[in-house]
Amino acid sequence: MRGKTVGWLLVAAVALTATVAATAAPAFAVTPDLESDLPPALAPLTTAYETAPCDPNGPTANDGALATQLNSQLTSDMRGYMTAYRVSCARKVVEAVKARGLASRAGVIAIATVIVETHLQNISVEVDHDSLGLFQQRASWGTREQRLNPTWATNAFLDKMIRLYPNNSWASAPIGEVCQAVQVSAYPDKYQVQASDAQVIVNALWNPPAAYALAGDWFKTGEFTPAVVRRDGSVWEWHIKRTQSGGAADEVIRYGNTHMVPVVGDWNGDGYWTPGVVANENNSLRWYIKDSLTSGEADYSFLYGGKDNIPVVGDWDKNGTFTPGVVSKDNGAWKWELRNANSGGPVSHTFRYGNSNTWPVTGDWNGDRYWTAGVVDDTNGPRRWFLEDQVVSDGLANTQFDYGSHGTYPVPGNWNGNTAATEPGIVENYDNRVWRWHLKHTVSGELADEHFDYGDDAPYPYPY
Repeated sequence: MRGKTVGWLLVAAVALTATVAATAAPAFAVTPDLESDLPPALAPLTTAYETAPCDPNGPTANDGALATQLNSQLTSDMRGYMTAYRVSCARKVVEAVKARGLASRAGVIAIATVIVETHLQNISVEVDHDSLGLFQQRASWGTREQRLNPTWATNAFLDKMIRLYPNNSWASAPIGEVCQAVQVSAYPDKYQVQASDAQVIVNALWNPPAAYALAGDWFKTGEFTPAVVRRDGSVWEWHIKRTQSGGAADEVIRYGNTHMVPVVGDWNGDGYWTPGVVANENNSLRWYIKDSLTSGEADYSFLYGGKDNIPVVGDWDKNGTFTPGVVSKDNGAWKWELRNANSGGPVSHTFRYGNSNTWPVTGDWNGDRYWTAGVVDDTNGPRRWFLEDQVVSDGLANTQFDYGSHGTYPVPGNWNGNTAATEPGIVENYDNRVWRWHLKHTVSGELADEHFDYGDDAPYPYPY
């Protein structure tokens, strides 16, 4: 909204707080509002508007993964509301900033503006006078097509910012002040409030994930061992250990392009865990599966899941074969859709479990050979694990405990080969130089039973 007096009533956005019951996994429901006549900046975040794609190819699987991460890290309006689509919009803004060679602070200024103006949505209908797009630019800025193009709109925003703040003076001015100078809005105090979350979003997007932390029974020993999946050009390089220890990798393979999300499982039931990768394809998820611990092409692939879904893996029917599942945001909760075959087709099990600002995890938590859902929440400080023992959840956690601190990443696995259960593990970026793995031998919290250092990049959590 540009340079006009607002005659609207200010409506407070709904604040979502993850309230944890003593015996239940966190869950709440948010009903989307009908489309509002309020300017997007004043409407609740649940308001539905017509939107245009930000990325013409649609959100990526990594966008969905990053949305989950950000929902547990943000502290203001967007906490719990990030989706793959919203991340794709933020990504296009950050890419435009980087393409101009500007410092990341310019990205923070732009993202703070878009959070306020549209909550990271490329709004394609004229709600507030003739404003359109991520930045709600008026018709005087450009054509409809231009304003709905995130790259063009971001560059138009940056052009005006640089004119108003020559000689890089925008880099030292308060973020909220710069946003208001460009936007000339009727609510100048809103921008600075979002600067902290804008910084978190830009930090996550400025340098894409360099590596993932995963675990599996790679060598059919009955015990999980770590793997670090690193970016090597445009390909993922898998560094796999035979033991729960540091040191050099025992196996190194190259598999999957870096726009894909790594996943792992025993796909054919032979007892050996092998790689998979998941990619966005025409607004669906395509799974590329390997049945051996080797480099090269996939043994087979299939479509399962949608563009906003997060891939998960488990043995949902206790037959020894691991198959796909997807988790998607559904009115503030996670909707789980699990399939009992490594192929496309109908959902075998569906249920809602956990807040959508928690980490979805899967495991055989009670050792009965059925893999089931779990979520890990750090809303109130330490990471709290809520684990479900039933394949089709009733929404209540059977087990809950605290394990891990804020900033650590959950990596569950069968770390104790003497039991069939999946135990918790966490990975931290220790002293900004090495990954430290903290593993449990029981399905419980408190102190780690073992730890070791393996990996030296900022970790991304399993399985995304």
